[in-house]
Amino acid sequence: MLNERLAAWLLMAALWLVPVAATAGPDRVVLAVSEESRPAKLLEAELWALGFEVVRSSAVFAEVTPAQLDEIAQSEQAVAAIALTGEGSRVSVWIADRVTGKTLLRTLDLSQRDSEEQAAIVARKTVELLRVSLVELSFPAGSEPEVAPVQEVVEPGPAVLAVVEEETQRPPEIPVWRLAVWSGVELGSLELGLVPRIGLGLVRRLFEGFDVLALAVFPFVGSAHWWGSWSGAVVQGEASAELWTGTAALGVAWRVWQKGVWSLPVELRLGVAWTHFVGSGAPPLQGHDGTLVGPLIEAQFGARRQFGKELGVRFGLSLGTLGVPHHVAIAGGDGVEWGSVLGRLEFGVDFGWD
Repeated sequence: MLNERLAAWLLMAALWLVPVAATAGPDRVVLAVSEESRPAKLLEAELWALGFEVVRSSAVFAEVTPAQLDEIAQSEQAVAAIALTGEGSRVSVWIADRVTGKTLLRTLDLSQRDSEEQAAIVARKTVELLRVSLVELSFPAGSEPEVAPVQEVVEPGPAVLAVVEEETQRPPEIPVWRLAVWSGVELGSLELGLVPRIGLGLVRRLFEGFDVLALAVFPFVGSAHWWGSWSGAVVQGEASAELWTGTAALGVAWRVWQKGVWSLPVELRLGVAWTHFVGSGAPPLQGHDGTLVGPLIEAQFGARRQFGKELGVRFGLSLGTLGVPHHVAIAGGDGVEWGSVLGRLEFGVDFGWD
């Protein structure tokens, strides 16, 4: 890498002395790509590491021509312009050298390489081709040294390896705020069977790996409000009650494991469960009409998959217990008893922003 840097500086010093290039920046290279791509990112990192000033061009090519590249290089007062085109495993590298007046085209066949290795090879290959194109300026006419042909497969340089390693190991950044929507089914011990649920939440990322799900009065910054509703019936003999149930909770979430786009969050929620009922028929439900509230403790274990930065999908299993009013559990009497267990399977999506 040291030899490459020395060669680059010698080349740039020579370029200052060439009259044809008097108006071109001897260390400026234009990178013209129609869209952001891994090879383009790694190529830019490699060029900067070698001491070149890289200028990005937003030019879109239906078909690359030497005249187009020369015009782009001239407009940016650059010594060369580089374009990458192609799809799949075949990439065409175009280099327009304003000083020598040459346009170099090389097609790379990378069908036997994975995507990361393909990107690194394209970046390193392009730098090698640029060096070969510009090295003629360091020697008098007729005394050009023999340059070994560029190998089709080359090892990526240290700058490329550093970028690849950093971006491969770094998980995608989760947005500060996320709006979560979920649905699922719940099985409790109130003789209601499977209960469908829907929910809405607001999640705040507190720091890396830790989220809060809380109302505005929660001591942490941010808020979240989980809720659900269902209308059903409980019947005992000639007594019956129409029920509407739901929950509201505050909570925290900790991503105990994360690799790439996958993570395993664990949530702890504390809140209330409410029940609105209208009793009819025979005692003990006859005449009962009102809304009852009981405490709720709930834990959720799940898996989450991140898509880009804005979208996430998660699956979860929640287990909890709540305080159940006696007469709602058809036990008779007043008061609250613990021990009603509930389980819930959830599927949800969340949309993030900063």
